[in-house]
Amino acid sequence: MEEDWIQARETDGSVRDGAWVTELTELMPFSVWPDGTRLIMRRERPHPGAQLSVYSSADLGQAERTLNDRPRKTLDWRKPSERLTELIALTG
Repeated sequence: MEEDWIQARETDGSVRDGAWVTELTELMPFSVWPDGTRLIMRRERPHPGAQLSVYSSADLGQAERTLNDRPRKTLDWRKPSERLTELIALTG
């Protein structure tokens, strides 16, 4: 949800312009990771020189889906979307 995002900070504590973070730890299985592992997601606006206008929204969406929804070893070779669906069903 949009209200879960907070502005990202630089290492010196100053606000990082155009960047936000949210924590997703509760949504992921960390049984194979060390205790205390957290999942922090970051989103940022593209840098000013990015030439994204040469791509359609559909092209960018397809690239995003391809990169973000590949099977992962840490999920027993399932896709993140498949595992998220399983976790949501458990809370149901």
